[in-house]
Amino acid sequence: MSINILIVEDEKSFDKIIKQYFRQKIKSKKYQFEFAINGKQALEKIVACDYIDLLVLDIKMPKIDGLKLLKLLEYFNIKIETIIISAYGDMDTIRKTMNLGASDFLNKPFSMQILESAIEDRIKKISERNIGYIEKRYIYKQQTTGEEKEYGPYLYFRQRNEQKKFNDIYLGKEEPWLQKLIDMAEDIERKE
Repeated sequence: MSINILIVEDEKSFDKIIKQYFRQKIKSKKYQFEFAINGKQALEKIVACDYIDLLVLDIKMPKIDGLKLLKLLEYFNIKIETIIISAYGDMDTIRKTMNLGASDFLNKPFSMQILESAIEDRIKKISERNIGYIEKRYIYKQQTTGEEKEYGPYLYFRQRNEQKKFNDIYLGKEEPWLQKLIDMAEDIERKE
C-alpha cells in the first residue's frame, strides 16, 4: 500500500530534493508524492482527490498561505495528518498551527533525515488510527501483606470502532509464541 504525501512548498528546488532523497521509497511504491507550490494549488489537489494521507506544508507562500489552508481544511472538516515546515518557528506560529490540526512542526533549515523521521511517525499514527495496535498492560493487585504485586504483561489489541471509541481484544499473557506471532505480523506490515 502506497502512502500519498502532498508537499506544499514554494521553494522551486524542494520537489527535486524530495524525489532524490526518497527515490528508493518512491521506486518501491512505499511513498507517492504530489507537489503544490502554494495553498491554492494544494486545496485544488485535496478537493479533487480524496487519497492524500499526509500533508507537508510550508507557512509563508503566495496566494493562500499555510495557516489559511489549515483554516480552510478545518472549516470543510477535511482531516489530514499535517507536518508544518517553516523558517518562522516562533511560539505563536507553532501554537496556531497545532490548534488548527497540525501534528508536527519542523523549523527550516532541517535535514532530510529529520523530515523522514517525522513522516514515519505520522504514518505510524495513521496506521494505528486506521488499523489498531498492540498494547502491553500490567495489572497491579494489593496483596494481603499490603504491598502491590505486578502481573503481566498481558497483551491487548486496541482498535477504534465506528463511534471512534476503542475496542480492546484480549490476546493473552505475553508468551514467546505470541511475541513471535506479533513480530511476524509487524515484519509483514513493514514489507508491504
